[in-house]
Amino acid sequence: MNTPDRYRFATRLNSFRSQVAAGATGVDLLRAAARVPGLTAVEMNYPQHFHGTTEEVVAQALADTGLALTAFSLRFEGPD
Repeated sequence: MNTPDRYRFATRLNSFRSQVAAGATGVDLLRAAARVPGLTAVEMNYPQHFHGTTEEVVAQALADTGLALTAFSLRFEGPD
């Protein structure tokens, strides 16, 4: 995990929804975010960013990309 000295530069994963194919998983969004120079952290939603994947896979993707998780929010999609 990336641990800057003082501040992290973070973004919400949903900022990258227009950069990936329809039906992309949270891991796909993580990979898209990791391409931004200087980005060190992300904010994810549960269960929204976990459809089609597991917590272990997301944790591994965070480790692989070097991105830190700075926020984990509850968010459901749809009318329910």
